Amino acid sequence: MPKPIQFDIYIRKVGKQIHPDSQMSSDFLNQINRIIVRLGEQIAEKAFQLTEKENTKTIDSRTVLNATRLILLNELSKHAVSQGIKAVTKYSDKGKGNRKKKVSKSAKAGLQFSVSRCRQFFKKYNKRIAKDSDVYLAAVLEYITAELTELSGNVARDNRRSTMKIRDLYIAIQADYDLNDMMHRLNMGITGGGNVVHVNDAVVQEYEKSKKKNKYFFL
Repeated sequence: MPKPIQFDIYIRKVGKQIHPDSQMSSDFLNQINRIIVRLGEQIAEKAFQLTEKENTKTIDSRTVLNATRLILLNELSKHAVSQGIKAVTKYSDKGKGNRKKKVSKSAKAGLQFSVSRCRQFFKKYNKRIAKDSDVYLAAVLEYITAELTELSGNVARDNRRSTMKIRDLYIAIQADYDLNDMMHRLNMGITGGGNVVHVNDAVVQEYEKSKKKNKYFFL
């Protein structure tokens, strides 16, 4: 049985770049890892399906790009695709330089995420894997991680907490249409996130009116 793919260490690195003064609870970290692994699996599977449809033997970065567009929507898709192209371009340019110095594929692409771990998503398919396909996928997964941690960190900060918790992740996803859609497409939910409290607009308006009426009551 193959060993599960883990991105915990890289998720922490990305989180520290965005919210250097914040911490992550173990539940939060595990939930982010679940999302990223599922997304990686879905993009790899969709890329394989596209090669089968086109009757090609190689999964390359173009195929991964198209697979990303099919799974992610709107601005999320636009920025994920952009980050993938940027990483592949940087990786290709670095490869043309000094080859005597041994540098990891992640470093060449300017990524925190492990490119070699992302390559594992493609290995179960009977296809050739282009050298830039895993770079592209790593960039996409890193971007989604950055989005999730940034929004979750903002929720935690608004609640005056320095630790990102699973509840913060849940609220962040529920408040973002594209991330919420991504979770539905991945057929995933946030375990232990609770529910988003909804207050009827009419109740809020009545409350605001009562506050104005009683503004000087205690003066």
